[in-house]
Parts: sequence; structure tokens; C-alpha cells
Amino acid sequence: MAVRNPVSLQYIKNILCEWVSLLPNAHHSISLTGGEPLLHIDLLLEYLPELRKILPVYLETNGIHYNELSKCIDFLDFISMDFKLPSTTKSQDYWEDHRKFLEIAKRKDVYVKVVVSNETSIKEIRKACEVLVSVNRNIPLILQPLTSKDVNQAISSRLLFELQEEASNHIKEIRIIPQTHIYMHLL
Repeated sequence: MAVRNPVSLQYIKNILCEWVSLLPNAHHSISLTGGEPLLHIDLLLEYLPELRKILPVYLETNGIHYNELSKCIDFLDFISMDFKLPSTTKSQDYWEDHRKFLEIAKRKDVYVKVVVSNETSIKEIRKACEVLVSVNRNIPLILQPLTSKDVNQAISSRLLFELQEEASNHIKEIRIIPQTHIYMHLL
């Protein structure tokens, strides 16, 4: 059965309540992802107060839309923010947008992910860490090696560990986690 977007609040509530009743401890949270959820702030403001009564809310975001985050922060529990580096996005830098976003996000359980490649420099990771430290050095940082669809890493192991070492000079908790969705062919 196809369901048209936007899916009605009642439809989502019914599904979530059924899942929670069948497996009460199996669900960590409701995950908002795919595209950029904060581009739909009006819908979020309508849905989140109700959905959060059922399960905690976990937001996955590009970490740029700080004005929208400020409107819905009280309805969120967890935030996974992608830090967009110019070397991997091939676009402008978002240093100041990310800093403003983190200033708001730090009220919640937040961590930052950054995709790194052979084009990522030590200087760029240092700059990302400086942004994080300016807000809170205890925000965990996850380095994700860029992985191609044929499951080849687009970064040398040596550079990856050098980036990790540089980040660990600034941030307390650093992890390297592969892009598992590519390994699982979910892209």
C-alpha cells in the first residue's frame, strides 16, 4: 500500500503505538532523516510534540539550519549533525553556520559526523575541531571515511589515522565509523 507524503500525524502515531505495544523496549527513538528534516519546520512543529509523547526524537541533519533548529529544539532528544567540509562537499564552507547550530544543539545529546577523504587536510580537520571546541570540547566527533559504491575507501588508512590524531589533540571523544549503508548496498 502506497502512502502519500506528507504522511498524516494520526497514521504515524498509530504505527508507532502499535510498534511500541508489540515490542516496548525495542525502539530507541523516532529518527528524522533523509533529505534535510529541518527544511520542513512547520510540519515538524505540528508533529513533534505528539510523536515525542510516544518515543524520544532523534534528528539527523546537515547542521546548517540553526534558525529552524531553534524553533524545534525543545521537541528533540538526540541530534546527529553532519559537519560539511569543503573538501568533501566541493562547496562553500559552513564553519559559522555549524558553530551557530552547535550553540543551540548542545542543549541536547549531540554528536558530530564528518566525512573525510584523501582531499581532507589536517588544517581542515583542525578548523572543524576549533569550531567544536568553541562550543563544547565534549561533543563527540565521528570521522567517516568516504566510501565509494563499489565499497572502496576514498581515503588512505594513513591519512585517516593522521586526521584522527589531529582531532584527538582538540576533542575528547573521537571515533572512526565507516559508512555502513554503502557496505550494505543501501545507497
